[in-house]
Amino acid sequence: MTVKDKVGRRRYVAIEIQPSPQGSEDAVRLLGVILGGQLFRESRMKLISAEGSIAIVRCSHVLLPRVISEVNAYAGRVKCRTLLTSGTLRSLRQSLHMLDGKGG
Repeated sequence: MTVKDKVGRRRYVAIEIQPSPQGSEDAVRLLGVILGGQLFRESRMKLISAEGSIAIVRCSHVLLPRVISEVNAYAGRVKCRTLLTSGTLRSLRQSLHMLDGKGG
């Protein structure tokens, strides 16, 4: 049995939130509302960073498709959509910089 089997594989997701959340606590609360309490707990979601309108979260790879569909289907006061997913935080951030036109 490998460590990944015990801990579980993780995926990182960049989520665009409009209008921008007011700080990381606001982003965590909003993601909890979007995903519902049970999925939020099951996916072991954790906010990694929230800068401007982009939130980077970590979640379980098993529930990744469900997390993505819930975020993209949310119809509330704010608009949310997933931008990118990755297996590593480093490659996600590099890809986000390339999207912004800032280079790698």
